[in-house]
Amino acid sequence: MSSISFESVLLLVITGIVWGISTPLLKRYSQDIDDVHHSNPIIQFILQLKSMFTNWRYLLSFVFNQSGSVLYTISLSYNPITIAVPITNALNFIFVVISGPIFGETTLDFRSLLGASLVMTGIVLCLLS
Repeated sequence: MSSISFESVLLLVITGIVWGISTPLLKRYSQDIDDVHHSNPIIQFILQLKSMFTNWRYLLSFVFNQSGSVLYTISLSYNPITIAVPITNALNFIFVVISGPIFGETTLDFRSLLGASLVMTGIVLCLLS
């Protein structure tokens, strides 16, 4: 197995950061979309789309999230998928744990910190193997 470069790991870390920060933002700014109700499911879908496209905070969060997807796709050309997927998903979790309380989504408790620490240990083991 070839060694993984610093730059390729950095792409995975940046992807995890972008996804980890954008996840609580998407949740926060999509609440208006969930409040749209109509008896006709097609009209409800159209109204929800309208709500999404007229909410600039949601759109900005969505574009930020999708930029993480672009970075992830680029990183797949430099990293084996068996490394890229677990590292990116684990880092996503860690940054959701960190950014969630910053954006008022959750509180940072001992269990979350313990889980993030265990995930970080797993990432280090993945990179060292």
